[in-house]
Amino acid sequence: MNEELPAVHPSDSHTQRGAEVLIIAALGERLDVALTKTSIPTGNGGRVELDGATEDLSILVEAYAHQGALRGGQHKKLATDALKRSGFDGDSRYLIPSSRSAAVWSA
Repeated sequence: MNEELPAVHPSDSHTQRGAEVLIIAALGERLDVALTKTSIPTGNGGRVELDGATEDLSILVEAYAHQGALRGGQHKKLATDALKRSGFDGDSRYLIPSSRSAAVWSA
């Protein structure tokens, strides 16, 4: 029995992470701004990790690149990402671009 193991575990999210980089780059180009991965302190010892943000934090972005039917906790991913918005300055634009749609959602 010489069965080969799969090269990548089925739950590996490497492909989605790579797609998120492309989504952020395309959105930055569309908006004519530089978006970089950012970590923002919450003030209570925690941090919020964002897929992209402008240097002045006027635009905050969480990319969503999952393909196919959602399973398990994935149903709550977009809602959880949107909740991150509640901790930021009201003047910031919070965007959640999706690889499944040409639309860009803004909270």
